[in-house]
Formats: sequence, C-alpha cells, structure tokens
Amino acid sequence: MRMLIFLFVFGLVSISIKAQTLKKDSIELIAKIDAYKFRLNQSDLKSFKRNGRKSTSDLFKPNKENVSDSTLLHDSVYVKKYRAITFKKTLKRHNVAYYAFLGVGAYAAVILGTLILLATGTLQMP
Repeated sequence: MRMLIFLFVFGLVSISIKAQTLKKDSIELIAKIDAYKFRLNQSDLKSFKRNGRKSTSDLFKPNKENVSDSTLLHDSVYVKKYRAITFKKTLKRHNVAYYAFLGVGAYAAVILGTLILLATGTLQMP
C-alpha cells in the first residue's frame, strides 16, 4: 500500500515539474566577459577601417593580456566567440565628430520643433 501511495505522489510531482531552459555555455559567457574589456588602439583601428574591415583579421585574436584564463586560448569555441564579439564591438565604434553631429542635430530638432509650436500657437510663452 505504501508503494502505491509513493508511486501516485511521485507521478503527480513528476508531471508538474518542468524542465529549465538551457543557459548559455559557460565558455561563451567567459568569452563575452573578456571581449567586453577589449578595445583596439587608434592605429589598429585606422588600419582596420582602411583594410576593408575583415572579421578574420589577427587584430581580434585573444592574447594573454586580454583573457582571464590563458588555457582558453586553445579552445576553439572560446576563440570563435571572442573574435565575433570583438569584431562586432569594433564595428560599432565611432569617432567624436559622429557623436557631436548627433548632439547638434538633436539640439537643432528641439529648437526647430519649439519654434514651429510657437508659430502655430500650440505652445504659448508664459
């Protein structure tokens, strides 16, 4: 009788248990953390932009100074993920003039919008 009760309770519990989704591989997570600290210096960035922006460039190889664990340098999953993330991160980099242009454009848009609202009478000065 105890065995039947045990099997019944176990069956109810096992039905309600749901499997968790798989988390990202720990090696890929380590590569992501290490790649976050990566940054090309100005001369390498200029040569990267000049030479066609290739993801296979040796500029994105992890080295002992950039990684938290040097044994991962021989792991192909780690190296591929590190290179992919650092390449994407480098593509997103812009110079100061780009951000200055965006700021001036946003400021001009706000001023122009305010002037239009004042001219149409929608916005009134106190």
